[in-house]
Amino acid sequence: GDRILDIGCGPATMLPFLGDVSYTGLDLSEAYIEQAKAQFGERGTFLASSVDDIAGHLSDGYDIALAIALLHHLSDEQAINLFRSASSCLRPGGRLITLDCAWTSPQNPIAKLLIGLDRGKNVRTPEEYEALARGSFSSVTSVVRTDLNRFPYTHCIMTCQN
Repeated sequence: GDRILDIGCGPATMLPFLGDVSYTGLDLSEAYIEQAKAQFGERGTFLASSVDDIAGHLSDGYDIALAIALLHHLSDEQAINLFRSASSCLRPGGRLITLDCAWTSPQNPIAKLLIGLDRGKNVRTPEEYEALARGSFSSVTSVVRTDLNRFPYTHCIMTCQN
């Protein structure tokens, strides 16, 4: 029953795992949005938009906003815009959950190599992700996980609330 906003949803491959929710998927790629509409059109609303323009397309009152594997593709300015827009779209008590690759020290050399090969050129440390979010959210926590894949990799999962 939650209202979910999936920022950078791609072709909405996460939607089948979310159960009975009111889903809005947003992605810059028109092709991804068309694919999502073709496969899941009756289960959600899908919008082609950049993160710079989220608030202009959406109402408020979302319970959860997701930004999965997105922040490391965004400049600091774009990430700040995402955090600001997500904050304005969430109901009181709502939260933004992000998951991105991250730099840590020490870091497994294979994880470091794989993250360095990622298309996203704005990989940050957990502290840097948090600092960007704190301009829009009063509560920001993160956890670093190295056990989510079968190969060495470093993920930062962040939860942001007002």
